[in-house]
Amino acid sequence: MWFGTAVRPDTKAPIETFDEMREWKTVSQETDDWQSCNAIDFGSDPMPGMDKQCFCEVKPAYEASRCADEGDECTCNGNVYFATKVNGDKELADFDDIMEAGFAIVDSANAGSISCTSESFANADPAPKDAK
Repeated sequence: MWFGTAVRPDTKAPIETFDEMREWKTVSQETDDWQSCNAIDFGSDPMPGMDKQCFCEVKPAYEASRCADEGDECTCNGNVYFATKVNGDKELADFDDIMEAGFAIVDSANAGSISCTSESFANADPAPKDAK
């Protein structure tokens, strides 16, 4: 959530868009729950003496994509999941399948790439007899 002025400080015209509000000083808080739109709950007043408003910036939906087969290099800037390559129906597993089947995970942020091997996941092997 973003907390900022409801009117432009220069013209006093109402601010109607998130982008326009972000032209002026704002404060933000990340929350997954109810949040009051006031300086107390945000911890500061970005524009004292002016009417305020809040905008909720919804995070984009998380989308996972296959980055490597076992033994290959995975280039990823986030969480990498090491899991079985096929589901119970012997079809290529999708992200929901690996969430149900079990996996090893490592945060590859700032690493550039990671090898898709059990060694990269603290020697974990969530499906010892299956291809990953």
